[in-house]
Amino acid sequence: MAAKRPLHVGCSPLTKRIYAGSKSADGKLWLSDQTDVTTEALLAVVEAIGPGYKQALIATNGGPSFEIEVRQIPAPESATEAKP
Repeated sequence: MAAKRPLHVGCSPLTKRIYAGSKSADGKLWLSDQTDVTTEALLAVVEAIGPGYKQALIATNGGPSFEIEVRQIPAPESATEAKP
């Protein structure tokens, strides 16, 4: 049985979509099993942090640091109203 390739997650700089799947042996190319997981990934981050909380992401090796804040917003009125 062939060894299972490790799962990679990354963001396309062109489409700004998040993909999960396998990469080539040199790590430069996505293989055919890549899947767009943008919505699932973002919802997982929201769930992990939780509404009303902030999460600081500190990079190592002198890289930039980031802070993610999750705020719940009301649904637009058109989405909550029943149409006649």
